[in-house]
Amino acid sequence: MHSGLVQLAYAYFDGAMTAAGSTINQNIPAEQLGVARARQRNIEGWKRPVKIRKD
Repeated sequence: MHSGLVQLAYAYFDGAMTAAGSTINQNIPAEQLGVARARQRNIEGWKRPVKIRKD
């Protein structure tokens, strides 16, 4: 049964919060908000994969 819990590799101290959509990779000190997002990359020449139809 999946409980929805994830093992944390980093510490959240008293009052620390994580912003929505953030992937945290460092400890968050007490009473601070952790905000982390990946930098956007645009891939030139990218093509959408072609789906194979199943008849």
